[in-house]
Amino acid sequence: MFKLLLFLLFLIILVPIILLLLGVSFLKRNIGAAQRMRDQYTNRQHNGGYDYKHGNNRSKDDIIIDRRSKEQAEQKIFDKNEGEYVDFTED
Repeated sequence: MFKLLLFLLFLIILVPIILLLLGVSFLKRNIGAAQRMRDQYTNRQHNGGYDYKHGNNRSKDDIIIDRRSKEQAEQKIFDKNEGEYVDFTED
């Protein structure tokens, strides 16, 4: 009877503690990896990094700043009579 109570005490107390410690260890490892990935991503963004869209390394000299006025920036490029009108037909 005493051995049964000792075994139940082991199951009720020690097993959850062991599982809790394993879970904390797992979370620490995964959170640390996520933080390292985030730090690498933010460093890549701030230091130029790799431009995945164009497949080349960008340097800080590649930054383009648009200094046009709002009116110039919103100005249309094509006149109304330029271009081609196409009737849209849905299949």
